[in-house]
Amino acid sequence: MQFEFIDYDGGYPNLCFGRLKFKADGKIYEADVSLISGGSVWFDSHWCEHVEEGPWEDICDFDLFETYPELKEHKWELLKMINENVPHGCCGGCV
Repeated sequence: MQFEFIDYDGGYPNLCFGRLKFKADGKIYEADVSLISGGSVWFDSHWCEHVEEGPWEDICDFDLFETYPELKEHKWELLKMINENVPHGCCGGCV
């Protein structure tokens, strides 16, 4: 399946949640998704925050794979497209 990114409206402070729109094999798909980041946020001994962005590691969909079951077997290809087009997150950017 060939994926083409169209849009993702997730942004600060919740970059990990948004409406994803893309094309796959000529068909347009659109759904709300929640992305799991490989980044992190931690505090040092002086309570200074450290934010580390990382690539998206998984898709926790709300209705994407139920609405479009044909995409389920292409989840990792879809995630690759997301990582190439959506800024990486930190899973704590709302700190």
